[in-house]
Amino acid sequence: MQEYFERRRMSRVDSAWLHMDTPTNLMMIVGVLTFDEPMDWDRLRTIVRERLVARFDRFRMRPDNRHKRVGTTFWESDPNFDLENHITEMQLATGSATKQQLEQFVGELMSQSLDAIHPLWHLFFIDNYGEGCAVVVRMHHAFADGITLARVLISLTDPDVAGEQLQGLPIKQQGGRNSLREALGGDADADIFGRFLDYSRIASDSAAAFNKLVLSSSDTPNPFRGALSAQKLATWSEPFRLADVKRVGEQLGGTINDVLLTALTGALRRYLIEANSLVEEIRVAVPVNLRPLDGEIKLGNQFGLIFLPLPVGEADITRRLAKLHAAMNQIKRSPEALIAYGLLALIGSLPPALERRVMKMFASKASAVFTNVPGPRGTIYLAGVPLKELMFWVPQSGGLGLGISIISYNGGVQLGVTADGNLIKNPHELVRDFEIEFADLLGRV
Repeated sequence: MQEYFERRRMSRVDSAWLHMDTPTNLMMIVGVLTFDEPMDWDRLRTIVRERLVARFDRFRMRPDNRHKRVGTTFWESDPNFDLENHITEMQLATGSATKQQLEQFVGELMSQSLDAIHPLWHLFFIDNYGEGCAVVVRMHHAFADGITLARVLISLTDPDVAGEQLQGLPIKQQGGRNSLREALGGDADADIFGRFLDYSRIASDSAAAFNKLVLSSSDTPNPFRGALSAQKLATWSEPFRLADVKRVGEQLGGTINDVLLTALTGALRRYLIEANSLVEEIRVAVPVNLRPLDGEIKLGNQFGLIFLPLPVGEADITRRLAKLHAAMNQIKRSPEALIAYGLLALIGSLPPALERRVMKMFASKASAVFTNVPGPRGTIYLAGVPLKELMFWVPQSGGLGLGISIISYNGGVQLGVTADGNLIKNPHELVRDFEIEFADLLGRV
């Protein structure tokens, strides 16, 4: 039982994500951590209780919008909170579970809604994955953006086996009495929305950025767009050496992100050619973090979106890299991400039905979501066991059916793909094509 009851207004942006759920697209972030060694379940439960639930009060709170009116969505303490409702120990198969079985399980979770009568998160401990185990976590996007939730997960780990020091960046103690400003709707909304207005007044290219976000046409029809189903598919690649990605960028004139986007664009190009549906370009929605990565961890969504054109029609891989590098440089000089955050705050102020219609229009301008999250540079440990792989997937709002996630960890980079089963029958093909494209880039240096 809760020792106290707390209720605070949800920020406009968090409320927008809460109301974006549809039967064919649930707004959940799913993460997977794999280990080559067994883990003590009781020790893991203690860590979750002490480092997640006790530190971040949001994980003890449920959403409430009982009046279904604009501005009346709140976070409130779950009076019947019980950790056992949010953690499950299980096995995926008799004997050792395979990666294919884990991928299938992750896809099934993406299609299952969380019970809003309790806080919107759940952790699964799979004690028979390979020779070790796996931890699968799903959390609703209303909690926070993907980068923040990745930091929350990393904060459960330690930099050594002993576990005497907390891993990750400083964590703000959350809970108890909050500032009036936060209680009235969230300091993130106030700060970013103000910056959004400032940019709108002073930035010479704000009008162009606004037009691109709001007035641009829908993305070119292609096989990645279409009617969605409730079936979601998930997969991820083997790690690529981060040093190799850096070397390609240094030799061919691009950042790490440029190199990864070039390989992704090539993979999508291959898929379109096989489907006899090649177009000149498609757009992807790219979340842009709007807060420092070296500060305290605070829940809530604080990111903008940019719409990045991918030149899938470009056959030459080096010209493709140059085009992406130029496009990213142009976007970096634009207030597009900040304006998008302000628009998300406005969308979160609309009635839920109208909000979904506006988000559908907003999402029609892209064919997929792409996100790149930096992870720990060295080995980290959970409950004394070294982490082998770290992967996550972001939801696709507004009718999008394809999500691409990239995360770096311990000198490696991995690609994750989540796809709607009605649009892409085998997302492994995209992973395979990404590997082929990156090998091509690597062979040129």
